[in-house]
Amino acid sequence: MILNIENYNFIPFNIRDYENSFFNNIECEVIINLASINPKSINKNYINGNCLIAENIVKVARKINCKRIINISAMSIFNGITNGVVSNKTIPIPLDLYSVSKLMMENIFVNSKLEQVINIRLPGVFFDEDESSILSRTIRNIKNNTDISYYNPKSKFNNVINVDNLYFFISKLLKFENKNRVNYNLGANNPLLIIDLLELLIIKFSSQSKLIHDKTNSRNSFYIDLESENKVYKLSNLIDYI
Repeated sequence: MILNIENYNFIPFNIRDYENSFFNNIECEVIINLASINPKSINKNYINGNCLIAENIVKVARKINCKRIINISAMSIFNGITNGVVSNKTIPIPLDLYSVSKLMMENIFVNSKLEQVINIRLPGVFFDEDESSILSRTIRNIKNNTDISYYNPKSKFNNVINVDNLYFFISKLLKFENKNRVNYNLGANNPLLIIDLLELLIIKFSSQSKLIHDKTNSRNSFYIDLESENKVYKLSNLIDYI
C-alpha cells in the first residue's frame, strides 16, 4: 500500500542492523514505522522488544540525518478510558501489555528530539479478506447466520479504517512541512450506535442471526472524535464500510 506512493522510495532494512554500513550512503526525508512485535506469546521481554525497535529506528534516523518519523501506533492505548469518546485531548490509559508497549514506543519517538514525530493510532484496519478487525468478524458471522452477542448497545462505534483511507491520510502527511509532534487517532466518520450497526448488517445480508444482549459484560467501549483528522484528509463514513 504505502510502498506505491508516487515519488517516494521504499528502503527495506533490518532494524537490528542500524550500525550497518548500508546506511552510510542513504538519504531519507521521512521514516514510516510499521514495525512492532505482535503479542502471539506474552513474556517478560515483550515490552523491551518493542521499545528496542523504536530505539533502533531513532538511531537509524540520526545516522542518516532523517528528521521526520511517522509512527503507526494503536487505538488500544485508550482501552482503559470510561467516558465513551476519544479525542486528541484524551490521555491514554492502556490496560494490556501490547498497548503499554505501543505507548512506550510513541514516547521514545516523541522524546527523540527529531524535528517532527507523528503518531498515528489505528483502530481495526478493514480490507478485503480481513479476518482480524471486529467489524470483519461481525460481518462474517452475520453472513453465516451466527448469533451475535453484544454489549453497550447505545454506545457509538467507528473504530475501523480501510486501507485506502490510511494510504491517503499518510500521503497527505508526507506533504506537511510543520515541525512538531502530533498525534492522530483514525477511524470512520459518522459513527453508529452499536445496536443500529448490527441491525443494519442483518438486514443487508438477509441474515438469520439473532442479537443477544450480554448485560453481564462490563467492558468499556468508545468512539473516536475525528475533528482534527478530517482537516488532513476527509475520512470515509462508517456506513460506506457495509
